[in-house]
Amino acid sequence: MYCFSLVRCHIRLIAPVTLKPSLRYSTGNTQTLRFLRRNHVKGVVLSRPVIPLPVQRCAIHTTPKREAGLPVILIALWKPIAKFVAVVMGRGIRQWWGTLPTHQKGTVWDHFRRNKYRYFTGIGTFTAAFGVFYVSNLRETPITKRKRFLPFTNYQYHKIVEYEYSTILQTYDGKFLPVTHPAYSRVLRVANRLVKSNGDIKEMSDKQWTVAVVQDETVNAFVLPTGHIFVLTGLLDKVGASDEQLGFILGHEMAHSLLSHGAETVLQDYFLQAVVIVFMCFLWALMPNDGIAQVSDWFSNKIVDIFLEKPRSRMLEEEADFVGMHLAAKACFDVRESSMFFEMVHLTKKIKDEEELPVYLSTHPADDARASNLNSLVPQFLQLRDQCGCARLQTADPRHQLAPLRSLVEEKERKRARTT
Repeated sequence: MYCFSLVRCHIRLIAPVTLKPSLRYSTGNTQTLRFLRRNHVKGVVLSRPVIPLPVQRCAIHTTPKREAGLPVILIALWKPIAKFVAVVMGRGIRQWWGTLPTHQKGTVWDHFRRNKYRYFTGIGTFTAAFGVFYVSNLRETPITKRKRFLPFTNYQYHKIVEYEYSTILQTYDGKFLPVTHPAYSRVLRVANRLVKSNGDIKEMSDKQWTVAVVQDETVNAFVLPTGHIFVLTGLLDKVGASDEQLGFILGHEMAHSLLSHGAETVLQDYFLQAVVIVFMCFLWALMPNDGIAQVSDWFSNKIVDIFLEKPRSRMLEEEADFVGMHLAAKACFDVRESSMFFEMVHLTKKIKDEEELPVYLSTHPADDARASNLNSLVPQFLQLRDQCGCARLQTADPRHQLAPLRSLVEEKERKRARTT
């Protein structure tokens, strides 16, 4: 593991102003590095260099192979077309069977009994072919080394999210902070620190990272699979002056991009839908009328959402927390503060008597459980931080700053217990 290596890694900017065309920085030797990138947003050319950290060890990447995968148009249109076909086929089978004379129904059953081995062979062949396809498209995540089924490439998925990116730019049009704004400079500084310190991770160094800060009260930040970082000022207000908490939150969001969680989610949604669509076809064929079929379809979708999709989403969030801690530790942030944001949100809800969404209905782990999980990871990543040669932390644990809030919640719980 190389804690401070930078390989073709930089942050680009999104903002409604034009910067100087180029600047030069010396790394202390005879070679002068010039980092210049341009990005076009609504006709404005933006550029700014990034000051690289000293490179301890550099990996040279060759041009990656162009991987085969599903055509993008097939990925985009599969879900709506398949659902439509399933409903039409199911209804068609039901109507055909309903109008079929009794003696012909017996003939159909005799046909299936005589040719059952052919049908079983066809099903077995299809299952084996899918098994080979599944195994050949298992890919490993960076850092956690988890294997997952991912039959289309990052290039294909990036094509899918291009429309989402343009939509986001239109949604926040006029709300982007200029690069001269202190909030923008802060986010850029923290993001650069994460990118530079984790340049040995191929997925980090290969991305063209950009930063945009949006004037919006919503507490949120997100990173697109293409490396576009969006931070809303509501989040900056929530974390206050702590770059340590901001460093972990950005690390968490960048982890989603590094781990291709978006592509994995889209793919697994399509895979689940394929199974559901087969079930839907049988459902529309077996139900006596369309009304019962629609209710049964709605119920089955809820079951899939609660017992499969929501748990998978929470698992990905926990994985992003782990990788976010890894990125923050290598960037020398104080990982002890990683849990403070979520614990503060949990305690604030308790004080305000705000009801929390049941965990089984949420795409994210509960705030208190999330804080507890992050606290359990702190010793491991403090050790990683030391291995990277980071400066020693102050002895006072910053998590003690939340003691007054904890006491207030405990007192409120005691009063509530006495009145019941």
